[in-house]
Formats: sequence, C-alpha cells, structure tokens
Amino acid sequence: MLTHDLRTPLTAAKMSAQLFSRKSIDPEAMLTLANRITQNIDRDDQMIRDLSDASLIHAGEPLSIESSECHLNSIVSKTVENLVIIYGDRFVVEGSSEIHGY
Repeated sequence: MLTHDLRTPLTAAKMSAQLFSRKSIDPEAMLTLANRITQNIDRDDQMIRDLSDASLIHAGEPLSIESSECHLNSIVSKTVENLVIIYGDRFVVEGSSEIHGY
C-alpha cells in the first residue's frame, strides 16, 4: 500500500511531464501541467515526512501536532484531478456546500 501511495503522485507528475513533449501544447496548459507536477512532488514529499514522523512515534519520541482549518472539498478535488490524469474520468466529485475541517 505504501509503494502505491508514493507512486500515484509520481505517476501523475511523470504523465504531466510527458505531455510537455507534445507539439501543440499551449502556454496555459503548460502552466497547468507545471503546477500539477509541483503539487504531486509536494504530495510525495509530505508522505515521506509523514513516514519520518511515524518512525519517531514508533520509537517513542514525542511529536508536536498543529491543527489548522482546511477546505476538504479542495483537497478532494485536487486528488481527483490527479487520479483523472492516470485513470481517466472514472472519478467524479459532487457537492454543493463547502466542507471545512481541521
């Protein structure tokens, strides 16, 4: 499961980078792809930091936790955007209200 979770953002970043090689890509699409690559690499980086935190917890070390408000709709939408790159339009997000969490 861990390798799958780490590979998904890398695969999405790789596929976005491969789209750069297409001849008919417009500047706006290039910017979107570049942002998607950056976001996916950031996701992998966060997972690696989370693994490091899990190792600290397992070793009995204290871990400081900070919570802040987030918009869950945005997180889910970004995740689905990355899945659509890899798997096509198999995923749909529906919802009319903003969901906030911590």
